[in-house]
Amino acid sequence: MTDGGTLRLFGNAGRGSGTRRWIRLLAVNTMASVMVAGMFVLLDGRRSFVNELAVSLVFAHTIGSLAGLVLPRLARRLAWDRVALAWLALIVTLLGVAVVGCVLSALIIVAIGLVPVTHLGHLLGIGLRISLLVSLGVGVGCIVYESMRARLDAALDEVRAQEIERERAEKLAAEARLASLESRLHPHFLFNTLNAISALIPEDPERAEQLVEQLAALLRFSLAASERHTVPLGAELAVVRAYLGIEQARFGERLRCAIDLADGLESCEIPPLALHTLVQNSVKHVAAMRSGPTDIRIQGDADNGRLRLGVWDAGAWFPLDAVPPGHGLDTLRARLDVLYRGEGRLDVERVDGGKVVSITLPLRRPG
Repeated sequence: MTDGGTLRLFGNAGRGSGTRRWIRLLAVNTMASVMVAGMFVLLDGRRSFVNELAVSLVFAHTIGSLAGLVLPRLARRLAWDRVALAWLALIVTLLGVAVVGCVLSALIIVAIGLVPVTHLGHLLGIGLRISLLVSLGVGVGCIVYESMRARLDAALDEVRAQEIERERAEKLAAEARLASLESRLHPHFLFNTLNAISALIPEDPERAEQLVEQLAALLRFSLAASERHTVPLGAELAVVRAYLGIEQARFGERLRCAIDLADGLESCEIPPLALHTLVQNSVKHVAAMRSGPTDIRIQGDADNGRLRLGVWDAGAWFPLDAVPPGHGLDTLRARLDVLYRGEGRLDVERVDGGKVVSITLPLRRPG
């Protein structure tokens, strides 16, 4: 398993995160220097705290800076699928950095006159023992701390990303419901429906009453769908039938519809008004534009854990890229992307001299 937190720590974070890491490293080095200087003064009261602090600071910041430069580059090249070996390589490298840094620090200390050159060997001996111990303890502790911190940041980023996706899904769903409701409340639709009802009252009052019920069911579903991201396919089919019933009252024999759905799919969950959007697209852009009969076939099947719903009509094929922003199909495609994270798809295919506009979703049932 890849140690993603450690990899994020060593160079995959942004510039601001790298700056904070260097600031924390500087603070830890300074604290370690104060502790070591204080320890030497307590062990030997003749030592000067200021001098010991200066020596400790040189050691700490030299070794710490080398570690900050070397370890990130090494960590990015390690095979983190083998975590134990990767950590072993980091620790060995940290000890090697401590040795090199100790030698450089001793030379710097002698060069600036904090310790006489005759004491160089003694300084190296003491410095190596302390530097190896402190570097191993503090270095590994910092790596573990920063790794855990990076993992926490990554988890928080994931939570924020999911929250953004959820808000986007709710917004798109609200837009789709609003668009559907607006289409239901569009004056032409309402006037045509009311005219059809009015014409049927003296001739077929039962059919007129049925149209009123279908219109009410359509409006009720559009409003109630705001409470859920998905609905059972059976409920979606009910509102599709209500919509088609209204449109057939308007178009008469010009609109012929057939539904061919595989058994056992009514309980499958789909986004509300998804199938309705496909049907409405065929009625609005094909049936309404023709003077002759228009066939619309609604099909549904499932295979390999995928649910496919399609609407066939005799209209011309069109590429999805040509669908204008804000169109019902464009909004539906965006909703599928958000709700199913790339597992939901909208397609347009040439079939039997016409086209099929379909959606393909993961097959999900309640519970």
